[in-house]
Amino acid sequence: MMLQRQTAFLMMVVPAIVVCASLPAQQTAFSPTAEELLQQAATMYAHADNFHTEMSKEQTDSAPRWRNWRKLDMSVIRSSPNRFRIESHAGTGSWIQMSDGKTEWTYWIDGARYEEHPLIGAIPHFLHAVMADDQYLREAWSIATNLEQLARTTINLERFPDETITVGTQRIPCFVVHGQMKKRNDEFTSDRTLWIDKRTHVFRKIIERNKNSLINGDVHSPFNQEIIRLFPVFDLNPVSPDAAFSFVPLNGVKKVNTLEPEWARHATAAIQSSPPHRAPDIDLIAEDGSRHKLSEYLGKPVLIDMWATWCAPCLSAMPDFSRLAAKYKATDLIVLSIDEDLRQSAAIEYLHSHNFLWTNLHDQKRTMQIALAAQGIPMTLVMDRNGQIIFQNISAGDNYETLIAALDRAISLTTSTH
Repeated sequence: MMLQRQTAFLMMVVPAIVVCASLPAQQTAFSPTAEELLQQAATMYAHADNFHTEMSKEQTDSAPRWRNWRKLDMSVIRSSPNRFRIESHAGTGSWIQMSDGKTEWTYWIDGARYEEHPLIGAIPHFLHAVMADDQYLREAWSIATNLEQLARTTINLERFPDETITVGTQRIPCFVVHGQMKKRNDEFTSDRTLWIDKRTHVFRKIIERNKNSLINGDVHSPFNQEIIRLFPVFDLNPVSPDAAFSFVPLNGVKKVNTLEPEWARHATAAIQSSPPHRAPDIDLIAEDGSRHKLSEYLGKPVLIDMWATWCAPCLSAMPDFSRLAAKYKATDLIVLSIDEDLRQSAAIEYLHSHNFLWTNLHDQKRTMQIALAAQGIPMTLVMDRNGQIIFQNISAGDNYETLIAALDRAISLTTSTH
């Protein structure tokens, strides 16, 4: 079987080619509080630019007369400058995406096909369509970001008795912290138990138990979810050889122009080729509570990022958005982000903690997304000096060349007189 042969090959190759530098030992001469442990973890994950991690995840979703279980394994190596290797292996599909800093490869193992393109920007160019389980590549890429947010959004903390757990072949002494996730709505509750490595202070095991409702009109049906994550590896600043980031296809693996299905290519082309249209003039809330409209920026070119702290792809795209802001700092380009968080303070806290200093406006009711008929976030927009949206796409990292062209056009355009 191709899948068995390819997967066996991967399991042999990756441990052999990656030599990880261990995190420095941190001797704990005192018993830290639960708050101190999570603050330390959040800070560490926020600054994890170069790392190697592996995660095993089991998820069980259940509702009356329905139950679904799935398991996946994923790994990611991130290394400067712009080198990465991401893997996801699930019951319905296995994928690898990697770059040596110049070229990017996406390999669909089950289909024995891959695509190859120049790397544009600093983050992977993920497929737009959800094909099989390639979406888990996005999740793998965002592991550190997701763990940072988990540490920041867990409340009502308490220390449980310390415990030594088994992860793979390792016996790991851990601090244990219990808490809840901040509520998304009145029907949502989430309990979390976190096992934190006493030596390295990284998460080694996480169990989440969520309760929510499936809503169909005025009928609310209970929906339960349990997620168990294990982290056998999380190493900062690993020493990874060049071979880890270079793709060499096996015999029988075919190179194709794109792995995107035809319907997804047509949908993407339709978005990119849509004519300029007037930006919706809706009320958005600034950090100080004042209300603002996009029409206030008429006469200026505007770069807009629509996002939320609960959206992992949004957070993964933030560094690219920041680089764009820096690239055009010498121009009169206005840089805005519009968050869809339930609590505005969550978005403000995230931006401040990462030193993202552009203006952020709050849109809890998703009025901007609804007005644009957008299908989700992240979403990147370019508005020209006349208030026309001339670029609309899923994130700053995708279609980078088209985005740059739109920004250059918006900046050079003069204001129309009517």
